[in-house]
Amino acid sequence: MFWRPRDLGLRSHVAVGIAVCALVVVDSVVAGTRGAGPTVDPAGAHPPVGAVAGARLVAQAVTSGHGSIWTLNCRVPRHGRCVVTKVDPRTEVAGPAVKVPRPASRLFYGAGHVWVAGGRRITAVAPATGAVATARLPGGPVDSMAFHGDRAYAAVNGHDQVAEITPGGVLKIRLIEERGGPRAVVGLRDAIEVTNGVMNLVPIIFPGADTTFLAALQLGRPVIGAAGPQAAWVRRGTHLVRETLGSDNRPARRYVATPGPPMRVVMAGDGGCYVSLPPMPRRRENLAYFSRKALEARHPSPTDVHVGRRVLDFALDPAGGVVFIDRRGALQRWVPAT
Repeated sequence: MFWRPRDLGLRSHVAVGIAVCALVVVDSVVAGTRGAGPTVDPAGAHPPVGAVAGARLVAQAVTSGHGSIWTLNCRVPRHGRCVVTKVDPRTEVAGPAVKVPRPASRLFYGAGHVWVAGGRRITAVAPATGAVATARLPGGPVDSMAFHGDRAYAAVNGHDQVAEITPGGVLKIRLIEERGGPRAVVGLRDAIEVTNGVMNLVPIIFPGADTTFLAALQLGRPVIGAAGPQAAWVRRGTHLVRETLGSDNRPARRYVATPGPPMRVVMAGDGGCYVSLPPMPRRRENLAYFSRKALEARHPSPTDVHVGRRVLDFALDPAGGVVFIDRRGALQRWVPAT
């Protein structure tokens, strides 16, 4: 028998002992698995991931890396603290919370660190030790980051620059001139593509990069994600387009129909991809999954679609599928049917 996986609600419980200590346990179960434990709430009404050191926190961003899930939680009201919390994807137990400076709104993982961005501030958290290093950029906010080796790259909004950041006890920042108002960076093989949302700008090229392929991308739509070696995802209306280089050194395009305008695309380890969709009237689809087989079809269509609340942020789940933050700040899990 094959079971169709459903959303997982992550529920928090705080156990307070005589020593007045708090332990956060995030527990859930996939429909169809055996064993004792809480059942899935069919209505999807799950509380926010919270109760860190007794404070009720609301998750607003999520990423994954170093074998773990990482959430950014900011306290309500707005002038409270912000913390980065590590969650084990298999036991769903939350680890110690690491305080990070405000403002904080986005979360990324790369170059061996968890990165927190907000306003003009960028902060790096070492996963193993929780050590925090922070710095200010000449502009902001940072809406995207890309990584190559041990370095991070961020578009400095409001300035014609891209920041190259080397993590460590003190963040080392080198500014790279990038005319055209850079707003986003995308990591490709041996290159960092830079876009302003309208066109692709001059890429940052590393040794071994295919400059012919990068030159071809400059003629197309803005790149929104990597699609494998020497391939990139671009957005064209309500279509997701995979661009590669043809035998004639011209871009070869394959159109992938999505239920709505693709906002962000993340490649999965199985060769498929996940696409986030914006909220639209009379449409509740917010995530689409395309298997590798589906992407190889002549006219690719989604293998599975998630329907529910608006997705604020999502990331690959090391345990399979994806985790996402819904509009109420609740951390959810989705394992699509394959």
